[in-house]
Amino acid sequence: MNVKAIMCDIGGTLLSSDGVVAPKTAGLIEILKLYHIDLKEIVTFGDADNDYDMTLNAGVGVVMANGSDKTKSVADYITDDNDYDGIGNYIEKFILGEQKWVKLFLLMLMEHY
Repeated sequence: MNVKAIMCDIGGTLLSSDGVVAPKTAGLIEILKLYHIDLKEIVTFGDADNDYDMTLNAGVGVVMANGSDKTKSVADYITDDNDYDGIGNYIEKFILGEQKWVKLFLLMLMEHY
């Protein structure tokens, strides 16, 4: 299986040196440009209101069962909550289980494949 993965935690908002605040999605798009990946080609995982825009605009937006109602309202899929391996369960079921090629963005760790 050939899976590309970029894993990082962008945080809530990005604050530039000139004081401009940008949503999480803006930072995500910039990181994806480095790898020539479009936002519509990725899976995102979130749980809070600050994940709303990212969840709405991703190819597949996955939200934890214990996530905010606002973000769950735009999710493509609601997985188990954080205490019950929601991210791992989604990956096992939809990515590893079906042996799909996927460009995956996890909002947890920072690692370059």
